Amino acid sequence: MPVKYYFYFLIIYSFFPTDCLAQFSLKFDLESGIYGTLNEPLENQIKIESRIDGKLKYNYHDDNRVASIELRARPEIFGINNGLTSLKLKSAGSYYQYEKSFSWGINFSGQSHNFHSSEISSKYKMLDISGDISKILDSLNSILLKFGYSNRIKNTSALLDIELIFADVMWLQNFGPGLNFGYGIYIEKFSSNYDAGFIFNNYLKQNNGLRYGPAIMVDFFGSFILRGNYYLLIHDSDITKSTSLEHQVNLAFGKKIANKLSLILLIDYYQNQFRFKNNFNTEKHLYFPSNLENQISAKIAYDISSVTELYAKSGYFNIDLQENESSFSGWNFVLGIQFSY
Repeated sequence: MPVKYYFYFLIIYSFFPTDCLAQFSLKFDLESGIYGTLNEPLENQIKIESRIDGKLKYNYHDDNRVASIELRARPEIFGINNGLTSLKLKSAGSYYQYEKSFSWGINFSGQSHNFHSSEISSKYKMLDISGDISKILDSLNSILLKFGYSNRIKNTSALLDIELIFADVMWLQNFGPGLNFGYGIYIEKFSSNYDAGFIFNNYLKQNNGLRYGPAIMVDFFGSFILRGNYYLLIHDSDITKSTSLEHQVNLAFGKKIANKLSLILLIDYYQNQFRFKNNFNTEKHLYFPSNLENQISAKIAYDISSVTELYAKSGYFNIDLQENESSFSGWNFVLGIQFSY
């Protein structure tokens, strides 16, 4: 699906009924700090990082409909002299229709992520289209089905184009006020094309396969907030053995520890254990996940006012640059300020 049609669809969202409740919101973060890493690309750099993260969002809702459009930009720089620069752009939209015991929705997102340094130049583009259907079975049980299409393009020293369709089914159970657990299964069919061009004498390779496995999730809202999921996937394709595994963990914890002080913990983790049917290293580039950034971080935030927040954040990060099997990893400590309108 051409990206331009996706943006046309987002424009349609602006023509909502005049009797709906609509609201624009703007949020942006300014942060800077220090980092430490042993990676060769930035080994001799002064260890200073800075970034700006801005997000503009439009929301509307009426009695049984909710929709939103979001635009986001995040430029950042690591190191001062010929360091690593990164620019992430994202646009997204969603629409949900709610009934008494049944709801459905559609989601769109498009994003690009560019990395550049004196030794590395990587560009990524991703388009995701998905649908959600949920059904309440009784007061304690419900079922959620998510399905969709994704296209991912990586442009480094070679070109990698991935198309996939997926389905994610989750059984949700309520175990008390604010506490829900989910158990489900994920299945994905993908096809990738790898073109190294003149670098390897017009080397072109395709790979088709399946990713599937169990998933669990937890969601709690009470004296603190906890949301997380874990996917254990088998990666079975033309070039990988069926014993190849992938692990994906996402966890967010938040708690108010004083009147204007809060603590937030975030974990985003992905790891693969590919076992190949032969020994060609280039085959490792025939798939990459939607999230290239692993992190484990802790954030202390203080509310100065209803629109301004000061915070300190520290943790571990690992960015998969997907260029000659390079990664940029280490620890960081930043101070920041957030404005919300």
